[in-house]
Amino acid sequence: MNKINDRDLTELSSYRVYQDINKDNDFTVNEKRFKQADVFEDLYREKLKDTNKLREYNYLQNETFKSA
Repeated sequence: MNKINDRDLTELSSYRVYQDINKDNDFTVNEKRFKQADVFEDLYREKLKDTNKLREYNYLQNETFKSA
């Protein structure tokens, strides 16, 4: 069974957070499948140079994905 390691977490928290990922599609990070579960954008700070954007990802261990 694959586990999420530090390399996966680093890519998810750096590169992937700046990508416009469709919530309906899954994506691969280091040969592991993930799906974006939620996103939060701070609309107040959106006008500033450094915006706050939080994303939540689910690790897909099986072929079927069921949302909670």
